[in-house]
Amino acid sequence: MAKTTRMQRTLTVREQFWLGHLRKIEAAGIETKAYAARRGLAVQALYQARKRLVALGAWPERKASVAPVFAPVRVLDAPVAGPACRLRFANGAVLEWSAVPPAELLAALVERMDAAR
Repeated sequence: MAKTTRMQRTLTVREQFWLGHLRKIEAAGIETKAYAARRGLAVQALYQARKRLVALGAWPERKASVAPVFAPVRVLDAPVAGPACRLRFANGAVLEWSAVPPAELLAALVERMDAAR
C-alpha cells in the first residue's frame, strides 16, 4: 500500500482506486475529462480525488502554467470554399461537412432519417 509523505498513513482502498486512475491519466498523457468519459467516471470525482491526494501528499501538486503560443498567420485572397458535402432532409434539417464523409455514414444517416418519418 502507498504511504503518504505528510500524513504517515496508508491510503484507503478508495484513495488507491483514484490514485491508480490518476497514474493512468498521466501515463496516457490525456485530459482528465477525456479519460473520465472513456472510463465512465465522473470527472468531478477525479478532480476531487486529485485534490484530496495532493493534500495527503500522495500526488504531486502541479500548477497549470501554459505559456501563450503565437503562430504566424498569412491571409490569402483566395475565396473560402463552401462545404464539400451538404445533406438536406425533408424536415428541413441540414448537415454540412468540409470534406466528403464516408459513404457508410451518409447511408446510415439517410436510413435513420427515413425511419424517423
